[in-house]
Amino acid sequence: MSPHQNIYPALAILCLLAGGAHAQDGSKELTEAREAVSIILNAASDNGVPVVARRNGGRITRIFSDLADQEDTDYTSVTILFGDGKLKGDVEEDLFVLWGDVELNGRVKRDCATIFGSIKLGPQAELLGDTRVIGGRLIREPGSVVKSQPVELGGNYQEWPVLSAGVDWFQHGVVLGRPMAPGVMLSWFTAGLFFLAYVLTAVLFPRPVQGCVMSMRTRPASSFLMGILLPILVALIAGLLAMTGVGILVVPFLLVAFVFATVLGKAAVMQFVGQRLGEAMSMKGLQRPGMALFVGGLILCLLYVIPIVGILVWGVTLLFAMGAAMLATIDSLQAEGSELVAEPVPDKGLSDSTAMIHIGPADGPEYRPAGFWLRTCATILDWFVVGTVASLTSAGVLLLPMLFVYYIAMWGWKGTSLGGMVMNTKLVRDRGRPINFAAATVRSIATIISTAALGLGFAWSAVSRTKKSWHDHIAGTNVVRIPEGAQIK
Repeated sequence: MSPHQNIYPALAILCLLAGGAHAQDGSKELTEAREAVSIILNAASDNGVPVVARRNGGRITRIFSDLADQEDTDYTSVTILFGDGKLKGDVEEDLFVLWGDVELNGRVKRDCATIFGSIKLGPQAELLGDTRVIGGRLIREPGSVVKSQPVELGGNYQEWPVLSAGVDWFQHGVVLGRPMAPGVMLSWFTAGLFFLAYVLTAVLFPRPVQGCVMSMRTRPASSFLMGILLPILVALIAGLLAMTGVGILVVPFLLVAFVFATVLGKAAVMQFVGQRLGEAMSMKGLQRPGMALFVGGLILCLLYVIPIVGILVWGVTLLFAMGAAMLATIDSLQAEGSELVAEPVPDKGLSDSTAMIHIGPADGPEYRPAGFWLRTCATILDWFVVGTVASLTSAGVLLLPMLFVYYIAMWGWKGTSLGGMVMNTKLVRDRGRPINFAAATVRSIATIISTAALGLGFAWSAVSRTKKSWHDHIAGTNVVRIPEGAQIK
C-alpha cells in the first residue's frame, strides 16, 4: 500500500464525522458523506474490488405499486399493499405484503407476513422473526434460513388441509364475487352437500316444495319482497325474545325454522328454474320435479363460478327462496284456518274496480295491469343484468346508454325484458296492439320525463286506476300481468 493510501481510511472517517455533525440520519449531507466514504474506501482496496456501502431506503410504503430494487438497498421497514416486491437488501424491522408476492434475498430481522400472497426466498435470504403466510405459499431455495416455524394458511395443505382450502376458497371465490371457486375442491364438496340436502328436502317434503314453486309462479314480486323483509323480521323477533330473558330459549328453534325454510325454498328455486327451462324448450321430461331440480341446480352451480354474476345470482335466488317459503307457509296456514271454520279460502285476485286490458281481437282475452311493485322488481332485475354486463366489460360510464338500448331491443323483440319474463309481465300498446320498435323507442325516451320529476312518473302507476306510468301515457302502452301458460301473439 502506498503512503498516500495509508491515510485513506482516516480521511474516510473524517468525512463521515464531518457530514454527521451537522445532519440528521437520512439527510442530503449525510448521504453525500457516505458516498465520499465509499469512494475513499474503494480507492484504498488492494485487490481492486470496490467496497460498496448499501443505501438505506428508510421506511417504505407502496400502495397499488410494486417495489423492485435495482441495487442492494437496506430498509427500516417495508409495507406493500396490492403490489409485488423484490428485495435484495436487509429489512431492519418488519416486512408486510397484502395481496401480492414478494421475492427476498436479504435479511428480515423482525416479523415477515403476507396476506393473499407468497414469499419466495433466495439462497441468501434470512427470516429471523415470526413468519406468516396467509393465502399463499412459502417457497425456499437451498441456503435460505427461516429461524422460527412458519405459519402457512392457504398453501400448506399437508399441515392445515381444511383451513388452507378455506382460505383459498375465500381468495379465489368470495373475494372475486362468486360462491364457487373452480380450483378449490372444498367449494365443490360443500356444494355437493348442499345439493344433497335440497334433494332430500324435495323427496321428504314434496308438497311444501311445490307450494313454494307455485308462490314464485303466481306471485314473483311478492316472493322477492318477502325475501327482503323476512331476515329483518326474524332478526327483530329474535332480539325481542332475547330481551325477555326466558324467550331466549326459543331463539334457537326460530333460527332452525328459518334455515329449514330457506333450504326448502332453495330446492323450490332449483325446481322452478328447471321447469321454466323445460317449458321454454317444450321438453315435458325436463318439467318433472326430480329432473327439474337436478337441471336447475346444475344451471345455478355453473352461474356461481362466474365472477360478480355468481354472487348476484346467489343473492337473488336466496331472496326468492326465503320469500317463496314464507308465502307458502302463510297460504298453508290460511287454508287450514279456513277448513277449521268451514269458510272458503279468500280470493287473492285484484278487485273488480281495477281496469282490465283487452288484448288482441274483439274476442281476445283480458288481462289485469301489472302493479307498481311487480314492475319495480322487474326493473331491479334488469338493472342487475345490465349493470353486471357493464362492470364486466369495463363500460360502467355507458350504463345509461346500455339501458336504453337494452329496453328498446327487448321491448321491440319480445315485448318484455328479462326482468319482465321472471315477473310474468308483458308490454302492449293501447287497444291491445302488440308493441313495436317505434313504440319501444318512444317509451324508452319518455322515461327521462318520469325520472326528471324525481321519479314521480314511475310512482304514478301505484296510484293510477289503470296502473299506467307517465311514460306509458306518452307512448300509449300498458304493462299487463300474464298468467302461467298464457301467450300473447
